[in-house]
Amino acid sequence: MAPKILMGDMPELMEYIVKNLINEIYSLYTCTLVSRHWCKISIPILWQDPFSFIRRSPLFISNYFSSLGEYERIILKECGINEEFSKTLFDYAKFLKVLDLISLESIVEKWIDLKLVSDERFINHIINFLLKTKRAIFSRIQHLSLDIISIFDIESVTTLLRDLTENTTKIRTLNLFFHSDPESQICHALIYFIKIQERLKLFRIAGGHTEFHCIISVLECQKNSLQEVVIQDCSFSAEFNVLNNCKNLETIRITCCNTELLKILDYKISTLEVFDTPIDAQTMALILKKSRYIEFSTQLLELIGKLHKLQFLSLWCDIDNIPVEELKIRVMQFSKILALTLQYLK
Repeated sequence: MAPKILMGDMPELMEYIVKNLINEIYSLYTCTLVSRHWCKISIPILWQDPFSFIRRSPLFISNYFSSLGEYERIILKECGINEEFSKTLFDYAKFLKVLDLISLESIVEKWIDLKLVSDERFINHIINFLLKTKRAIFSRIQHLSLDIISIFDIESVTTLLRDLTENTTKIRTLNLFFHSDPESQICHALIYFIKIQERLKLFRIAGGHTEFHCIISVLECQKNSLQEVVIQDCSFSAEFNVLNNCKNLETIRITCCNTELLKILDYKISTLEVFDTPIDAQTMALILKKSRYIEFSTQLLELIGKLHKLQFLSLWCDIDNIPVEELKIRVMQFSKILALTLQYLK
């Protein structure tokens, strides 16, 4: 069987094996050296998220400039980059599936430092140039992280969102980071971008705002596909009520928010994670009552122990892998934290 895999006679099996190395960059690189067949399978996986490997040499940025025309080369020279880029075996840009603008900025900054370009203003020029010349790759992007206001000016952010809107509808994961209230034109572009996505599954927003200018409300369009929502550093907003309409929402993670945000949740989620957020027993009791399944943890036990007026409690957990004697001990410990007001326990 090994010779058949090496020769490419079992492509489905080989692809399955290589896909399991998605987070093993050095193993994937080794696979590219085994044979031409292994190389063709490994390269697309190796280059689908190149900006996430922070210890990777930034020199790989040069590969994205290998197919530049004369006009683009002139622009690079104006930025202080006088280099002839050799032709590559692959069009690496077409394999990109994950685009994180924060990581992109960091990698480009390191690349410019290696090119001995001292003017940091060129960072924005290079980033904009990369995105402008590679807009065709947007159709393959599935995971997108946007740090609004961090990298580009208002006009550049709006232009980027419009380009994305024209070229991609397959985003599965969308991460939004706001350091200040976004301009209205950015909001309009972002709302339309979210609206046209066909299968958004994970939505993360971090900021510190009370007004989201309908960016949250537009998730109504994703109510059939959205499975997980992460909310960080955000204040209460009535817009979050839209989450209660998401039919397949399974997981909500809340970090550094206020108690009011918890009170609007009225959905039977399976996983609720609350971190560094003040909660009161009454609110949590209502959430537990509405939810069918919640991840069992030490923190949950501590919370139950603080519900001194608890009357009804129903919990489900997987105990198949717990030895009988240990299970007896756990049940005894659990019984000691229950409120004396408890009337029903399942």
